[in-house]
Amino acid sequence: MKFNTYIAKILLPAVSVYIPLATYSTYQYIINLKNNDKSNIFQKEIIQKNIELKNSAIKEGYLPLYLPEKTKKYANNFGIYPIGSLPLSKTSFCSEGYGWITYKTDRFGLRNSDYKWNNIMNERNIFFIGDSFIHGACVPDDATIPEKVQKGTNSNVINLATGSNDPYEYLAIINSVVKPIIEFSEKSNIVILAFYANDNIPKSRKNDSLLKHAQPIISLSKTPEVVPTKFYIDNISSLIEDNYPTSTKEILKKTQQKKDKDKWQQGIFYQISTLYPFRAKLRSLLKNKSFKGSPSERSISLLSKVCKNLCKPIVVYIPNSSYWESIHNSVSYKIKLKEISTKKGIEFIDGEEVIDKNNKEDYAPEGSHLSIEGYTKLAELIKNSIKN
Repeated sequence: MKFNTYIAKILLPAVSVYIPLATYSTYQYIINLKNNDKSNIFQKEIIQKNIELKNSAIKEGYLPLYLPEKTKKYANNFGIYPIGSLPLSKTSFCSEGYGWITYKTDRFGLRNSDYKWNNIMNERNIFFIGDSFIHGACVPDDATIPEKVQKGTNSNVINLATGSNDPYEYLAIINSVVKPIIEFSEKSNIVILAFYANDNIPKSRKNDSLLKHAQPIISLSKTPEVVPTKFYIDNISSLIEDNYPTSTKEILKKTQQKKDKDKWQQGIFYQISTLYPFRAKLRSLLKNKSFKGSPSERSISLLSKVCKNLCKPIVVYIPNSSYWESIHNSVSYKIKLKEISTKKGIEFIDGEEVIDKNNKEDYAPEGSHLSIEGYTKLAELIKNSIKN
């Protein structure tokens, strides 16, 4: 009897808290469905089509894109901070209405023609740091912002971005790649740091700890060529091989498992029982709590310290589509980015000068990234700033 009373005393408060939260989650789930109807009309069809396209690429020998945002959770054991995917590999990327995009990574696991690193110390370079928008999701090589800026600027443009990157990756890339090149280069360089509307992330002790591994990963010789250190290549390769499937059979199996998991997690039972809408709302509120000392502010501050002599720093803001992706406090985030950039003496380029978040034509036919036209507009805005 006493045991039952003890259980009741525990369950009663738990249930009294859980029921209101479940009720809120149900309400928010319904609201989200209603608000997202416009972008979800053919979403299931798109997802299914993309899985089929991805599987076809895997069967042709392409490997998945191993995102630093995902692989870094294993990185402490290997003493590195990943800045790209698997080097020199045929990579399967994504599709948002322009067909399934594939490419071959360069010696650092990034999306560049590998020859761009051959004479880098003797050239005027433009380095792009960012996430999937700078990476070029989901368009062909010649439609990406870095490639469009390359044409007409008479510079060697290096794409240092990978999808899902956030300001912690920006900090790591500046320290690991940009800083050592800038320090030894006798040519003028430009470093462009691009923020997307969802980059306003909070500080993370785990990521801060991992940054100790963000040491220079480039090896310089008597030639003007830059190559990754053997330590980095050996460890990024081992990290991926030890933690991810690399055979076609295993990759296809993993893809199917992820498909099943996503389907389950998008269902109403999972959403309500785990209070997912409430937790998502709470994360959103906490995420935008403070800008001061945030990874965003720190990455701009680091850029201003690293990019000084014979180096021009630029910060770019890329707006989200109001149709595909609603992001809380994106306007105030842009204002804060501009304020800290101005304070540090860094030119700020507002992508909303040419990208209309309410214009679907500026965004991909089947996704939240920019359309080919949108990428062209933003690239021209950046290019004109560089020329001026």
